[in-house]
Amino acid sequence: MLKLFYSPHMTSIDNEAKRASGHADVPLSEAGQQARQLGEHYAAEKLYVVFCSDLQRALHTAQLAFADRGVPILPDARLREYDYGDMTRDSVALVEEEFPYRMIVPFPNGESLQMVIERVGAFLHDVRARYDGKTVVIIGLPDTGWNTGAEG
Repeated sequence: MLKLFYSPHMTSIDNEAKRASGHADVPLSEAGQQARQLGEHYAAEKLYVVFCSDLQRALHTAQLAFADRGVPILPDARLREYDYGDMTRDSVALVEEEFPYRMIVPFPNGESLQMVIERVGAFLHDVRARYDGKTVVIIGLPDTGWNTGAEG
């Protein structure tokens, strides 16, 4: 049976500014360097692989947390945050106000919640098929974590 863990990426510059990053490739903030401590949380686990989004905030989190473990870190674009389209990097408050309307209907030039569910679901289907019996960590973005069914 697959053992799956999920952790969100550490604090990014947009998190601190209360902006919705979406698919924007923003870096971790200084506070985000706490990612080194994240690896300690999994010290007792025999990890087979770490997956993360291909965006630098998730990739850098995984690298800081697991670089000394010798575990492969595999970026996958399907773990990206919600694509807010034209609202990318707008204030979180503005995006949250718009969100209830975007469950089925995509953000302008972006994604709907249904599209995110399908994207992350396809990733999980592939991981379950390929890594059965292994221990896997996913470093994702806050919007994708609820959809993994993983331990945290």
